[in-house]
Amino acid sequence: FGTEERMVSTSAGNVVVENTTSGAADVFSVYGTGTTGAINPVGTYAINGYTSAGGTGVYGENTGGGNGVRGANSGGGTGVWGTATNGGQGVWGYSSGNGIGVYGLASGVSSNAGSFYADSSANTFSCVYASHDGDGNVITAVNTAINTNPVIASFNNFSGAFRMAGNSQNDNT
Repeated sequence: FGTEERMVSTSAGNVVVENTTSGAADVFSVYGTGTTGAINPVGTYAINGYTSAGGTGVYGENTGGGNGVRGANSGGGTGVWGTATNGGQGVWGYSSGNGIGVYGLASGVSSNAGSFYADSSANTFSCVYASHDGDGNVITAVNTAINTNPVIASFNNFSGAFRMAGNSQNDNT
């Protein structure tokens, strides 16, 4: 590897772009500006996919127990980010079997599995909207801990109204 080499195919078949070695399990590794080991500062977006007319910019598929596409973050940013303008969805999940379209897991003591924020005082739509075409519940909320925290709580900062439902000690619905 020299300072001018941009892409290398190793004897094992790995492809490495802008670094001297690939990740241990990587078949294809791309290193953007600021990443440890990056040879040349060529850009902060390591991989981009572009399409139009209903195509897919980036596609990942897993037919086993792993992930089709995975985003990870260890520095305060975002693992997976979606943006929608002029309609559409920023992040969309779909399950046609017994799976889950979108799943969130919080394993830290101060983390949320899902967080939603409507960032406009002029927005008259719901922050979270749920719809169901069948006979099941639209939203099911369960708190499995033995405590007095409500399953669902809401607070209106403007009016001061507070409502909680499903409290194990006192249901205030």
